Order: sequence, then structure tokens, then C-alpha cells
Amino acid sequence: MESKLQSLKVPELKELLTKASLPINGNKPDLIQRLLENPSATTSLSSTETEPSQQKESVPEKSEGSVPKSETSTAKATETKPADDVSQAAPSVQDVDQEARTRAHLSELEKRKSRAVRFGQPTEDLEKEIDRVKKFGLQSDHADASQQVDSGLRTGKRAKHTDQPRPTKHAKADQEKPAEPSISVRLTLTQEEELARRKKRAERFGLVETR
Repeated sequence: MESKLQSLKVPELKELLTKASLPINGNKPDLIQRLLENPSATTSLSSTETEPSQQKESVPEKSEGSVPKSETSTAKATETKPADDVSQAAPSVQDVDQEARTRAHLSELEKRKSRAVRFGQPTEDLEKEIDRVKKFGLQSDHADASQQVDSGLRTGKRAKHTDQPRPTKHAKADQEKPAEPSISVRLTLTQEEELARRKKRAERFGLVETR
């Protein structure tokens, strides 16, 4: 009992003395000596020592095969937690993928708009499509509409090139070659040249033409 009292602090010793209606003046050795002289003051300590031993004896031994309920519930919680994490992570991946596709689609629409402006094509449908995607995001009907707009631009470009056929090599040669005089003009020029040559010959030899 003395070792038990030695392990207690001064306030605890004074509390035991107060319960036993004993004086609490003095230092720790005096308080311990006073408690040893009055065994009735330490009965509470004796009861606290016997209670843990009784509790140990009353606790039944667990069988090796039995598993506590708390452990089984903890195991179930850990088994179901990965599935919850996967289900929570899946929407975030879908959201990121949807956002990336929306940005890529907007970039493609901006390129088509710039190309349409460069070739003088209408851009109203593309501007409407860009506004729609910015407000509501990328949807299947939006992608179809953008494909229709792109096909319309390509069709208009092909029609523009079709209206202006490319000149062939022969046509280019004909355009570059100077226009040849007609047959009547060539005959007139030949007769005038012949008369001029005759006149020069007559003047050279002193011949006088008789008419």
C-alpha cells in the first residue's frame, strides 16, 4: 500500500485525507504516514485495485475463428470505398474530355471562319455556331451543324471554281498569237507589192509602161 501511496501526487493524497475527514497539512511523507495510520482512508485504493482483476476474469476468451463485428464492418467499408472513388472519379474524367473536345471544336470553327473570310464566303452560320457552342457546349447536333456548314463552304468554293473554267494550253497559245489578216487582205497586200516591184524595175531600166 505504501508503494501505491508513493505513486500518488500530493493533491490525490489530500483528497483521500479529506474523504476520511483527516487533516491535510504537511508535506507528502506526512500525508502518506497519516494515511497509513488510518487504513479506512485507503479503502478506496484497495477497491480500485481489485476491480481491474475482476474485470479481467469476467472477460471471456475469444475463439480463434471468431471475428469482432467492428473489424468486419471496417473491412466492408474499405471494400466499398474504392468503388465509390471510381464512381466519383469517372464524371471528372468525362468533364475534362468534354471540355477538351469543346475547345478543339471552337478552334476548328474559328479556323473555318477565317478561311471563309479569306475566300469571300458567308460567315453568319459559323458565327451562330460559335456562339451556340460557347453558351451550351459541344453536342452531337452542333457537330452535325458544323459539318453541314463546312460542306456548304466547300460546295460554294467548288462552284466558284467551276464557274471560271481554266483556259487550256491551246486557248492560251491562241490568245498570245497575234491575229492573222484575212484572205482578202492578204491578196490586196500581195498585188500592191507586185505593182511596186514592177514600178521599181521599170524605173531602173528606163522602161516606159504602155497602157
